[in-house]
Amino acid sequence: MVSKHKSVLIVEDQHLILLYIKSILKKKFGVIYTALNGAEGLKLYKMHKPDIIITDLQMPVMDGLEMIQHIRKLDPDAKILITSAYSNTNYMLKAIDLGVNGFHIKPIDSDRLLEQIDALVKQLSLEEKALEEEEKFRVLSSAARDAIVMMDINGMTTFWNKGAERIFGFTREDAIGKELHRFLTPDYYYEDHIKAMPHFKRTGNGKFIGKTIELKALRKDRTPITVELSLTSVKLHNEWNAIGIMRDITDRIKAEEEIIKAYKKMDILAHTDHLTQLSNRLDMMEKLNYECSRFERSAVQFSIAIGDVDSFKDVNDTYGHQAGDKVLNGIARLLKSNVRKQDIVGRWGGEEFILMYPKTNLQGAIFVTEKIRKSIEEADFEYDEKKIHTTITFGVATYDEKMDIDACIKLADKALYKGKKDGKNCVVGLLKNDENIL
Repeated sequence: MVSKHKSVLIVEDQHLILLYIKSILKKKFGVIYTALNGAEGLKLYKMHKPDIIITDLQMPVMDGLEMIQHIRKLDPDAKILITSAYSNTNYMLKAIDLGVNGFHIKPIDSDRLLEQIDALVKQLSLEEKALEEEEKFRVLSSAARDAIVMMDINGMTTFWNKGAERIFGFTREDAIGKELHRFLTPDYYYEDHIKAMPHFKRTGNGKFIGKTIELKALRKDRTPITVELSLTSVKLHNEWNAIGIMRDITDRIKAEEEIIKAYKKMDILAHTDHLTQLSNRLDMMEKLNYECSRFERSAVQFSIAIGDVDSFKDVNDTYGHQAGDKVLNGIARLLKSNVRKQDIVGRWGGEEFILMYPKTNLQGAIFVTEKIRKSIEEADFEYDEKKIHTTITFGVATYDEKMDIDACIKLADKALYKGKKDGKNCVVGLLKNDENIL
């Protein structure tokens, strides 16, 4: 994926390695910045705001971790890839805590590095599309004659358009960051609002969500007016928000349809893997956390399986990355067609997939996963009139009350590692209590 409109910052204290990485990326990026230590890298980041940062950890003057800490304060969403031969566990854990987007263990593997960079570029493109949809929402809102107001889970006003300014007399500066029900509605609505908020925080639902109602509101001069209010909810950054559209019913319906459409697109972009159209890692983590909550309420057991395509690099090296994408798509289709109705399939990252089996113990999960493994082993994936054969290894684990979801994922990863070590193309289940391999 060529990204001439993107820029990259390479921070590496070994000059030859820096030049090597630069040579790998020079055809992919329009602008490449280089620095020999974290201090230089941080200075260049502040000046140019590159799209992607590739950095070593151990460097003079300022190390990679300290630089990342400073960059995270400037931009929590900056895309950062660590390249290091330094394998100190504490350093790696600190890097994970800082939210780095990936690791590349030296020596530099040009194919692997390009694959990681392509993934980051694709992620940036998705985020840009999501921002475009958000901007569309704001443009639509600013042009609408109706008042369009957004409230977060704490009851604070987070969006206030020109229509709201015109109807209620409060400017955007008057409204943003203020508790909506304190300044916009009579006091007698406030108690009902407080009672309804805990349920809304959890579910995004409420008595009036999805309905059109009439109610009293207050202008800035405290004059009471009757407004027609249409309420909907949308999940942003994993938290529910309420959107209210008020007044003219004709304009309101048109604006609501466009707004909901824009936010659905944003939600799909945020929760769907761009290549396979499966749930992505973010979406799967939300679903896994939901299952954990259900387990806490009713002790309903569930299992997970993490699968890694065997020798996938050989597919890319032999047939090309487009063929590799074709194989991943084919595997995704087989996963979806071989799971049960209640099961959930997602792409975990790269050539890894994850399956969640609700109401399923370890033995049941191994049985279903073995069926999937066999279907992939027996399949031929066609690309450019060539048939490509591959296999997949799965690690399976079951969630119980003695672990959190991260521990369950690590358990499945450990089982997957055991399967790879034992010869690949197999399903390995791991128990938590005694950690015996089944």
